[in-house]
Amino acid sequence: MASFEIDPFVNSDFCYHSKTISGARQAAALGDGDCLLREAPGLSQGQTPSRHNLRLSCSSAALLIKLHQREKRTMIRFEIEQKFNWTTENFKILKRALFHRNAPLPFRVKDLGFQHFRDTYYDSDRKLSNHGLWVRKRELLPGDCSWEAKQTQGPNSNFMRTTFKETQDPNEIFQLVRKCLPKAPNADRNFGLETMCQFTTCRKSFLAENKFNVVLDEMDFGHRVGEVELLAEDAEKSHADIAAFMAQNAWFFDVASRPKGKLTAYFERFGFPK
Repeated sequence: MASFEIDPFVNSDFCYHSKTISGARQAAALGDGDCLLREAPGLSQGQTPSRHNLRLSCSSAALLIKLHQREKRTMIRFEIEQKFNWTTENFKILKRALFHRNAPLPFRVKDLGFQHFRDTYYDSDRKLSNHGLWVRKRELLPGDCSWEAKQTQGPNSNFMRTTFKETQDPNEIFQLVRKCLPKAPNADRNFGLETMCQFTTCRKSFLAENKFNVVLDEMDFGHRVGEVELLAEDAEKSHADIAAFMAQNAWFFDVASRPKGKLTAYFERFGFPK
């Protein structure tokens, strides 16, 4: 995303660098008077933009914000993921490639760090899961917790190769739950759902080829599973891209064996709640 510099004509000493919409919000907050919105791709603060200038009134800046918000509401993006089995050897390979120049990988990789979180999944007599809806509360350790919902999309989704529409908006989750449970209450009462399972995950994340998010998950009940993920609008193309990337690097992703999702592994070990 390009950065922007905004110089109000009414105050030549004011200089503000930000992303497009943040800059527009700042411009709209200035009140009366015009401002200059100058596109400056990849520039750091203090550098001079070299492309084009665009005169933008404060009212236009406010309109830009509204258009952006409308675009966010109408543009549907999916999380496309494919699971794979991993062992400690996979992590060692990535670690060596990241910290030792004499151990390169055939694909570019960047370390995105660790996460430690606790997931609590909710349902009511499988009414949500039978409709491909998974509702959970994720608590970052230590940190905040938030509601999340994942709705499977398309007839070809399965536990190995999946397309999800995701949301963290409690109001959207409430509407999704209401489709399965018309009398469900809101998030303050856990949508009227019961705890289905709870476990803690240690996640190691990497970015491969500046495109694919590769995660290695290890749960506190002894199960491991990896995922290659993309966030995109075109699910079919993204699945094809992931499959091609994993096939090209089958030595790492072990495409021959069948991975087992974390929920499947959990219920196989502890049973499904009655």
